[in-house]
Amino acid sequence: MFLQTFRRFSGLKNHDKLYIEHMDASPSIRSSYRPAQGVQYQHPKPAAHEALQKLVNNCLQGLRIYQPFQGDKALVPLARGVFYALVHTNPVESGFLVFSPNHTPIYMHESLRRSIVVRMRLSSTMHAQTAIFAVSLDKSDGFLWLEDVLAWSGQSIHGSKTFTERRALLKQFLDHHWMPDARCAGGLTIRIANYKPLEYVKEIANELSWSAIDLCPELPDRRRFRIKAAGGVASSLVGELRAVSGLPDVYELWSAEDVCVGRAAVQELSMSRTIRERIAKEKVYVEVAWNQEFERFRIQAVVSSATPRSPTARFGQAKPAVKPSEVITE
Repeated sequence: MFLQTFRRFSGLKNHDKLYIEHMDASPSIRSSYRPAQGVQYQHPKPAAHEALQKLVNNCLQGLRIYQPFQGDKALVPLARGVFYALVHTNPVESGFLVFSPNHTPIYMHESLRRSIVVRMRLSSTMHAQTAIFAVSLDKSDGFLWLEDVLAWSGQSIHGSKTFTERRALLKQFLDHHWMPDARCAGGLTIRIANYKPLEYVKEIANELSWSAIDLCPELPDRRRFRIKAAGGVASSLVGELRAVSGLPDVYELWSAEDVCVGRAAVQELSMSRTIRERIAKEKVYVEVAWNQEFERFRIQAVVSSATPRSPTARFGQAKPAVKPSEVITE
């Protein structure tokens, strides 16, 4: 649905310009390695955290890594520029990897309120370097994905260099300044993020194997868009509403495969009015949650029609399994 809407607004006929070559040294995002003993996350001392927090603020001037994908509004910049897709298979935290002389590298959450020590084998040049990378932390599996270079040699480059130029610096970092070492990292697995052709979004839209997708712009000084999974891991449920005759606030809910997965009800008066007005003239997509008491889905919010619908299997997973003791036998 996202790709269809994207192409309808952009008028693009092919995706020749919508990809970036994978770096040869970039491992697959589906690496089979898992930390054997888990990761012992260590927080830096308060003084170190405050010093690096100031460094990030000074270099990046309050930069936010991504903004939510907001349907039709986001399609305008997508149609005018080149974007690359980054798929997150698990829920991740976005943040910064901060390098500074006299400090151990740290991961700092995008809010700048939390940080974690990251131990790496670095060149002497990198030990004296001030740099900031955009990264994602997958705490559940112990992965840190290096995604982009935002500042280099103490200067912000996000606003002056293209994404391709910044990725070249990341490859330089991999080739000359960092030696991957699992023992040194204390169980944390550090990898270079692997970007995909934008067409890949269409291939996985109805799968269960992703949590979020970032659309990263080639132009400098642009934030990426993040599509949170309608069908991915630990995600919300999104379906299309279709009216049920004689029941004004009860609707059929249809999945990505155009399968009816049950009924959904709305309880808020304002939302009821909004849905009634819109469903008479256009498709209405909503976020829902399973209500065990009434044994049906409850409508949580109306979302853009550019939001991918969830696969049928995800709706089934939302319903609790019936316990043997609850089965009525004759």
